[in-house]
Amino acid sequence: VPVGVYDDQNKSYIPFKGSFDGGEKTLTVSIEKDGQHTGGLFANLGDSASVSNVIVAGKVSSELAAGALAGYVGSSSKLKISNCKSIAKVSGTNNVGGLIGVTENYKAANVTSIEIDNCSNESSIESDGVNHGGLVGSSSSTVFTKCSNTGSVNGKYNVGGIAGYSYVSYFTDCKNTSNITATETAGVFFGIVNNKYVADYKGGASGVAGYAQTSFFKRCSNSGAISGVNKSGGIAGTLYWGNMILCENSGSVDVSEDA
Repeated sequence: VPVGVYDDQNKSYIPFKGSFDGGEKTLTVSIEKDGQHTGGLFANLGDSASVSNVIVAGKVSSELAAGALAGYVGSSSKLKISNCKSIAKVSGTNNVGGLIGVTENYKAANVTSIEIDNCSNESSIESDGVNHGGLVGSSSSTVFTKCSNTGSVNGKYNVGGIAGYSYVSYFTDCKNTSNITATETAGVFFGIVNNKYVADYKGGASGVAGYAQTSFFKRCSNSGAISGVNKSGGIAGTLYWGNMILCENSGSVDVSEDA
């Protein structure tokens, strides 16, 4: 049974807000949830929680959001996850991460409140949906430091080695070494339809973040093979309003369409 509650069906949301130190032990879980519940060792992590030094093995699945460590992480104050690893098989439809399904500041999306430090994923993720990441499926208001992924990640679009979808997030010294694949088009960057500018705010496949908006990358690297339909890259597939400093890609990038 996961720790905490995230139940869309009954509108019941009870986060774990305490401290948990796993003592570098391995916890094996078997968690299967439907489209109304998040899946993970922690279903719901909340304000000021601290989780550290745990390895999660076994299997986790959820159609809403899934991650070996946590399905949902939402905090308006400082929350930290450090020295955690996933070797579990994680699956679902949307918002699937090797470690965490969704991270967000539920009060102020433009303020970083969640720190993920020295965490990693070693298992492959293959799901027929969007927002899939080696560490986090959908990330906002999050700071990633020294995180890594060695498991292959596959999804429709917004697929990344660290985060599938990223908004107001910072990535420092993060790396991916495995294959990342997006199977559907991520649409256009910008276009004109009926004399109006339009944009599809989606990304394809990338070693760090498939889609990134107001996100920043420093000393990040990718050596995995990147494959998508379009809008794919070594560090970010799509980047709106952000920057990259001292980042490096040595992996191949293949797309089947322009852009």
